[in-house]
Amino acid sequence: MSFKKLTLEEFTSELSGGSATPGGGSVAALATALSSSLLKMVINLTKDNAELDSFSADLDKDIKDALHLIDRDCDSFNEVMEAYRLPKESEAEKEKRREAIEEGLKNATLTPFDTMKVSFKLLQISLKVAREGNKNAISDAGVAGFQAYAAVKGAYFNVKINTSSLDDEEFKSPINKEAEKMLEESNQMIARLEEYLIEQIC
Repeated sequence: MSFKKLTLEEFTSELSGGSATPGGGSVAALATALSSSLLKMVINLTKDNAELDSFSADLDKDIKDALHLIDRDCDSFNEVMEAYRLPKESEAEKEKRREAIEEGLKNATLTPFDTMKVSFKLLQISLKVAREGNKNAISDAGVAGFQAYAAVKGAYFNVKINTSSLDDEEFKSPINKEAEKMLEESNQMIARLEEYLIEQIC
């Protein structure tokens, strides 16, 4: 099933059901798609700002990529579950199963890591859109930023839960390091965005 093609009503029904997919990783990807869409809306409502207009093509790609990540997250989770179901009677079967689990966990790590990278970029853009975009839509830019931040933080924990089960240090160490750096910088950016919104609105 392609979850990205469901209506909102259908998606939330699937999400609240008894299956593990779609789950938090897909929701983080959806938040990323919503953030990029909302940022583009504010840019479209802003006149005569070439710098903001220059983001539009990238935002179109970000929307497409984020929607793809909704389904990719489900696929990578299913890959891990299939690996765990492999037989483990003989030593050869145990080794094959171990390798399949490790490979599945790597893919399950890379999916939220990609979500993090897209949403991190969107959070950066939201600060600029809030400051330079149509002032009547400043709260919309804020919502876009908060959605991007939720995606960054949610995807971060999905990265960590997968890397915690991985044995390959050369694979997981740089990913953990970059994910932690993105989260730290995101914490700073969302604080600046909220401070700016309070100054301008409240």
